[in-house]
Amino acid sequence: MSYLVADIGDPDTVLRSLAVRETIDLTRPAAVLLGAVIPYITSVDVPNMLKRYTGALAPGSILVLSHGTYDFDRPKVRRMQEVYESFGIPSHMRGEHELRALMDHAGVTVLPPGIVATNQWRPDGAVEADASEACMYGLWGRTG
Repeated sequence: MSYLVADIGDPDTVLRSLAVRETIDLTRPAAVLLGAVIPYITSVDVPNMLKRYTGALAPGSILVLSHGTYDFDRPKVRRMQEVYESFGIPSHMRGEHELRALMDHAGVTVLPPGIVATNQWRPDGAVEADASEACMYGLWGRTG
């Protein structure tokens, strides 16, 4: 097991690191988990960053992502952003169509139940829940 301190926005450094090369066999399917991190990466080209990570993965690998959105409760999410920004943490929320475009660009096929509110997400199909309580989308998808 290894631990890497690096800038997620610099995939080449992450992927070339000894910690990754010694721990993960990128010739075999692997999983990348990006829970609530992408909205806070605002200083790099996120579509190409994701494409670089997924391009390094073997076909059949899995990308898991959750991402804040204005789609359910804009005032609530905007208040949350204001708090983060008051501490110097900028963010960029994305809607469902933007997340689908990110996945398409990264070569990721979104798997069922699709791009849904995190409190509705279940691998065997979305469940009834108030999406405004989550304010985030969740998805998973396969590379290759």
